[in-house]
Order: sequence, then C-alpha cells, then structure tokens
Amino acid sequence: MGRNQQEGKGDEVMVLTLHILYTTEIHFIRYDLTMANSSLSRFASEPREGHLAMAVGVIGYLRNFPDLGIAIDPRDFPNIPPFDENQRESLRSEYGTEEEEISPNDPVPRGRPLTLTVMTDSDWAHDSVTRRSISGVAVFIGRTMVYAKASRQTGIAASSFSAEMAAGRTASQIARGFRNALRSFGIKVEGPTPILGDNLGAIQNVTLLASPLKARHTSIGYHFMRESQAVGATSQIKVPGPSNSSDFFTKSNSTEIHHRHVDSIMTRGGRLPPFLGRGLLGLEDVQLHNDLRSGNKPAGARTYVGKRGN
Repeated sequence: MGRNQQEGKGDEVMVLTLHILYTTEIHFIRYDLTMANSSLSRFASEPREGHLAMAVGVIGYLRNFPDLGIAIDPRDFPNIPPFDENQRESLRSEYGTEEEEISPNDPVPRGRPLTLTVMTDSDWAHDSVTRRSISGVAVFIGRTMVYAKASRQTGIAASSFSAEMAAGRTASQIARGFRNALRSFGIKVEGPTPILGDNLGAIQNVTLLASPLKARHTSIGYHFMRESQAVGATSQIKVPGPSNSSDFFTKSNSTEIHHRHVDSIMTRGGRLPPFLGRGLLGLEDVQLHNDLRSGNKPAGARTYVGKRGN
C-alpha cells in the first residue's frame, strides 16, 4: 500500500471505517460488505496510502446501492442430498455410537422445524504480506442468511487443502453452535446440518472413513468434522464454486460475480432477489455428491462448473 498516511489522514480512515462498520453491521446488516469491513478494519489504526481511497470507495458503493436488504424466505434450499446413513455408520464405527449432545434444559420445541444450512470457503494465502488465508462462512435458516463471517486464519496454511480444512472446522463449530442456540429458543432441529463447500479433496477427506490424515496442524479440525458427522450433527456436501455464497466473504470479486451473489441473498428496493436459492444444487451436483459418497472420483471434478437452475 506504500507509505503511512499523512498526519490526520489516519484519523479519517478510522472514522470512515467505524462509520462503515456501524452502517453495515449494526444499524443496517449489509452482508455484501462483510469482506470490505474485514479488510479495512485491519488497517484502521495504522493505515497506509490507498486505504483512505478504499474507504471512500465503500462509502460510494453504499450511496450507489442504498436499498439492499436481507431477503427473508423460510423455504428450504432445493435439491440438497439427504444425509447418507451408511456413511454415518461407517464413521460411527471409528468415533463411537454416541448421539449429538443436547442440553436437558432446552425447552420443549414447538412449531415446525427450521432448516439450517452452512456454506464455507477459503482464499489461500490471501494476505500478500503474511500469506495468511481467509475463511468465509455463511449461515442460512431456510433461504435467509442470518450470519456471515470473513476472518483471517490464525495460522499460515501450507496448502489450499489446509486452508479449506481450517475453514471447514470453523463452519462445523458455527453449525454446532447454531443448532444449540435454536434448541435453546424452543425451535425444533431435525437431521444433520448440511455444510456446503467447493473443495472436493477436503470434503472427501472428512467424509470417507478410509481417507487418512496425519498432519498434526490440520488433524484436530479433521477429527472434529468427522465426529460431527458421526453424531449426526452435520453432513459435508460438495457444491460448485459459483453456487457457494461464502465465496462472497473470502475475496474481492469482479462486479458481475459480486452482484450475482448479491442477487442470491439480498433484496433490492424491497423486492425478492431473482436467484434466491435457485440452482444451488442442480442434477449434476446431486450426481457429483453421490459419486463422492461412493468414493468415486467424478470425471472432470476439478474443472466442474455448476449451472444456474430455472
């Protein structure tokens, strides 16, 4: 970014950053600026040249798109594959037969159950100085996004696989926390929570019992994710990158991709977005997931691109 800001300019960056944080995360929830908030907050105390221009650019974006809001839709996402009990049983043989721990103090659930869905992604070696990766997590109840997270990982991942494993562990922990929170509110939670990611290798590694992992720095998350599936709390599912809303929170995207994600989770002027929950998992994705569960490597999996549904 170059030299430090001149005297007084650092205060301007800090004030603008705090204004953006208040506007987008406290007063109005603007998930489309989660990544920008995360990036600017890191430099608010000691900004470099260029950070002020970036902060002003975010303010300009808010002026150009002031009417974006949260899309409320209780319907479930379509075509998410059901939990494979055979896969769970194979993991239970390794991690025991215990069920998910549920507090006896939770109130008796009432009403119909709400479906919880989590998406996760990472951007490997995102930071050009420290080479720390970014984890992105998005949580949906029905098709309504209720939580978004963009954060630097605490350690330096030696590979994109390690970065995805760290992001997957965070997503599993958040999913378990949300399940407990919903139960504490008297809301029924049925079945495992789908955790959708776009890294085939990482998902296979934590889903197939015969897939080992010996690297200590990633093994804790590896076992946590496998145990979460064994107790029936989560289910890891492969989705194509374009359908993964958490990609929104790990990197700066082109204008076209950015607004495509916006149109999948947010309203414009009070109108429901045109692609809310559409094409999340098409028929090609279901077949890909079935191949994954059977241990087969789908042809062309590394270059697989999903299609937006009708």
